[in-house]
Amino acid sequence: MGQPIPNLSDGDGRQLPVAAEELHSFSFSSAFLGSVVAQGFGLAALGALIGITGALVLGRFLSGMLFGVALYDLATFVTIPALVTDLAVLACVVPARRATRVDTIEVLRAE
Repeated sequence: MGQPIPNLSDGDGRQLPVAAEELHSFSFSSAFLGSVVAQGFGLAALGALIGITGALVLGRFLSGMLFGVALYDLATFVTIPALVTDLAVLACVVPARRATRVDTIEVLRAE
């Protein structure tokens, strides 16, 4: 999520004319928030999938170190990735909501 949010453009890469009043509208705020959350969820889900795959592959090598837990514990393989994904989405939502509360007209005037 360290990459910048792209500017508004159509499918061909041309910039769309957007008035400052439109930037402040609720529809843009909800679209922006939805876009950031969707990107964050996609990255978190991909990370969870890679983590689960790695845990399944490396689990056999580490089976001698496990005491009192089954090698493929379903509760662990479901709960931990879900918790980490939820926290990652929350980490995307909080700054995105703060960004939607900024008065864009004042920001444009300051520049």
